[in-house]
Amino acid sequence: MHMENKRLHYLLDKYVLSTLSLSEEKELFILLDSNLYDEQVNEYLRASWPQMSQGHELTADSSQKILATITGEHTEGLLVKRNFSKKYWSVAAAAILLLTSFGLYKFYHKTNVPVQIAQKKIPSKYTNDVAAGTNGAILKLADGSIVVLDSLANGTVSTQGSMNLVKDGSTLNYVQTNNTIANTTGFNTIETPNGRQFSLMLGDGTKVWLNAASSIHFPVNFSGDERKVEITGEAYFEVAKNKHKPFRVSANGSEVEVLGTHFNVNSYADENTLNTTLLEGSVKVSHAGNNALLTPGQQAQVNLKGSISKINHVNITEVVAWKNNAFSFNNTDLKKLMRQLSRWYDVEIVYKNESADPVRFNGEISRSVTLSNVLKMLELTGEVSFSIEGKRIIVSS
Repeated sequence: MHMENKRLHYLLDKYVLSTLSLSEEKELFILLDSNLYDEQVNEYLRASWPQMSQGHELTADSSQKILATITGEHTEGLLVKRNFSKKYWSVAAAAILLLTSFGLYKFYHKTNVPVQIAQKKIPSKYTNDVAAGTNGAILKLADGSIVVLDSLANGTVSTQGSMNLVKDGSTLNYVQTNNTIANTTGFNTIETPNGRQFSLMLGDGTKVWLNAASSIHFPVNFSGDERKVEITGEAYFEVAKNKHKPFRVSANGSEVEVLGTHFNVNSYADENTLNTTLLEGSVKVSHAGNNALLTPGQQAQVNLKGSISKINHVNITEVVAWKNNAFSFNNTDLKKLMRQLSRWYDVEIVYKNESADPVRFNGEISRSVTLSNVLKMLELTGEVSFSIEGKRIIVSS
């Protein structure tokens, strides 16, 4: 490693510790702005992330200086346009996110041409803010009674026939008892409102994760020659294998049939298609007499007319990011992105200009941060701006 490489690492280390002098700070920004050290910065970020995520944090003043430098907003109030390559923009954004410990990841605008950052001040805070969603759900038992699972203590929630319902953190487990009570034939429903997510393990050992604004309706015990559940919204399944009892998921008129596999179903009513994405095993998706057999990495899309399209080489990371506590965008249009924020932060979206040119985004953002942090990152593209008014996001583009 030559001297300049060592110097860059030295300056980055000092910046993390907030010990840079003014002259060293200026030197660091000149090196970053040169675009000559993109790969070295990437390597530094990858190597530093485990340590950075354990509590190192820049001061608010240092964070603002980074933002000012990246966006072209200087402390003396002069604004200049800066053109960054897509590659450098991702590096610069990653540097902001890592060093300020926002809990976010790299984020950049979709275009392959240089991104021009808007000549405007990125707000340091919003008048209003909204906390991230959390674990919680509403359980409807076979007898019609309702249990709110959000703050319920761990332990047995209910006993239905030969099945104990046991809460363990953010998961509800259906556990077969050893008594001689006859199996119940009743159904349960678990619903996650906006701003909530939850998981459960069904009586057959199948694991299910529910995204916000979703539900699953299922028998307490699977009897007969099939295992059938019904969902709304979005759910991820890891189905327990049983070649004698196929597992079927019903969603908005479509049915997914499996023997044992991992897959995701997105059936939100406000999306244009119902998407079933296969990660492992094999599934058959059927709707109105049409069907598609999927292999891992494929997605079946059922449109509003009921026809099925099969998509190869789907971005699996994007599809299941919600299960891994992240938003992931892959050439995602603004309105689809905002629908995800609406469900997770339980807010209404209002557009000032419905006819504005479409804007698309790529990147990942943690679902653990407050709404304002997500909106700030979107604003860094210079393509859109936001304000929060109570439980509404006002979108200007």
